[in-house]
Amino acid sequence: MTSMLAYPSDAAAATYKLVLAVRAVFHRLALTADAANRDLHVNASQRAVLETLASEGAQSVPSIARTKQVSRQHIQAIVNGLIGLGLVDAVENPAHRRSPLLRITPNGRSRFDTIRVREGGLLAALSRRLQARSVANATKSLWELHGALVSLDRKAGHGRRPGRGREREIQAS
Repeated sequence: MTSMLAYPSDAAAATYKLVLAVRAVFHRLALTADAANRDLHVNASQRAVLETLASEGAQSVPSIARTKQVSRQHIQAIVNGLIGLGLVDAVENPAHRRSPLLRITPNGRSRFDTIRVREGGLLAALSRRLQARSVANATKSLWELHGALVSLDRKAGHGRRPGRGREREIQAS
């Protein structure tokens, strides 16, 4: 038996349905990415870190964690796997003795390029099933939701600050 919580308004109930949809899409995207790249031995979390290093250059674990708004320990576990696969390596960080810079290796770059080509095919297939206006509206709505959450977190005095650069770049496109 499923119990439904009472919401203070129809708008709050609709927002909850949006949150449920975001969760479902997030998990489906991870599942799809994992399946598409299984033979490359790169999961969705590893792909995200490779993308950060490929697009933004060498970074420390704490820097990646701040950008992704997750714990340092979470990123460290992902990075350990990428180092084990030879896709990322660690080099001396002149700004911090105990926190090396991570950089994508040539093998990592090649693997990430293969992932991006595969994603291009998946995105093309998805785009044929979705209306461009719907995609634009959904993107706008999701960024509005993100901004509202950031605002609520700041007002409440908790939550992580948004990552630098990439978030604004994605919003602008």
